[in-house]
Amino acid sequence: MLRVDGRAPAWQQRIHAQLFHQGCPPITGLLTVAGRVGLARAELSVAGGGRRPSGAG
Repeated sequence: MLRVDGRAPAWQQRIHAQLFHQGCPPITGLLTVAGRVGLARAELSVAGGGRRPSGAG
């Protein structure tokens, strides 16, 4: 999801940064079903997989 000025919301940038640092390939469309499936299948370290945005259960 891009804003009118072309920047993604900050939370999407943080998720993409975490995936990059974990060595995962880019996952586009985080708000789509395919994006969520890709995110769920991403192989993250225990530390990386345990991070959740505040307010998430």
